[in-house]
Amino acid sequence: MADEKLLRRVTAIGFTRDCVLAGDSADRAIRRFDRGGRFLNNIGKDNPLGGLLIPNGVVDFGVDAEGTVYAANPGKHRVERYAPGGELLGHIGRFDGIDPAGFTGCCNPTNVAIRDAIYTTEKAGPRVKAYDSAGNCWR
Repeated sequence: MADEKLLRRVTAIGFTRDCVLAGDSADRAIRRFDRGGRFLNNIGKDNPLGGLLIPNGVVDFGVDAEGTVYAANPGKHRVERYAPGGELLGHIGRFDGIDPAGFTGCCNPTNVAIRDAIYTTEKAGPRVKAYDSAGNCWR
């Protein structure tokens, strides 16, 4: 995985059972490789903007046990859910400066982690939130 065209500015790494994922902020996408390092596909590029909208300059994501990728898309104030092959499955979140379930500021959510919920962080105001799979904020 030393292809400089595919891995210019890595800001996150994740794994599925059989793949390695790398967030490349230079191209605003998540790269998917097999365990041998062979490039398989991009995640987050197939949209009118040609990539994730990341005014903070960071591609961050989490992966659940089934291999679904949850990517922070801070310019759109949401977390996007992708199949490993790159298909957009849906999203959670919205811009909202009043409702705590929404994302405020110019660059939120900043980070995503998956465990028993979808966890996100925000830098303004600094906080951590938890969402269920339907996008309901519950913590």
